[in-house]
Amino acid sequence: MSKQTLKKSMADFKNTVTAYNLAVTETNNSTAYTMQGKQEQLAALKKEYKAKFADIGGKMRTEFETALKTAGEIRGADIAQKMNNAGYQASLQNAVQMIQHGAVTSKEDLRAIADTFKGDPLASSLLRGVLTESGNPEFASLIPEDKGKEAAEALAAMSNKLNSISQNAQTGGNISNYTLAFIEKCGERLDELFDDDFSLIS
Repeated sequence: MSKQTLKKSMADFKNTVTAYNLAVTETNNSTAYTMQGKQEQLAALKKEYKAKFADIGGKMRTEFETALKTAGEIRGADIAQKMNNAGYQASLQNAVQMIQHGAVTSKEDLRAIADTFKGDPLASSLLRGVLTESGNPEFASLIPEDKGKEAAEALAAMSNKLNSISQNAQTGGNISNYTLAFIEKCGERLDELFDDDFSLIS
């Protein structure tokens, strides 16, 4: 499954929310209904869209679960590949020794090292630890935090929130413009964090 597949489901959900809000507003503003007729029409809309929200919400939930699994598998495979790459590990050990022997004296040098091992949470953690132990805690802050963990947490948070919105929609709860904006922001956040195959954007 691709990121675009998940984003399409999110867009479908947003469009369904918009359509429901419009239908409710038109019904409430219509002069063609009696009071009882409006209530009956609103009840019919609620029943119709409950099924739609359940269908799209269930689809989104499944796709988020797949995305989390895929992102985790890609990350795990990448870490394993780096662990088994003798040349890469030798470069990492050289960087560690340079830091321990005081050969890294500028932020520019450290940024070059950080860029070499960017996207590797184990290497980044090791380098931060060595810098701290070597008396350079201010340099340790220049090593990026684990973006993979951040991305997984963001993906899980989006999944939970959108599932909650879907459940609320199915019970006829209020679906505000804020909710629509949140769905839009989720799509933007996915683009910031992941490529289309759910590998991390470095």
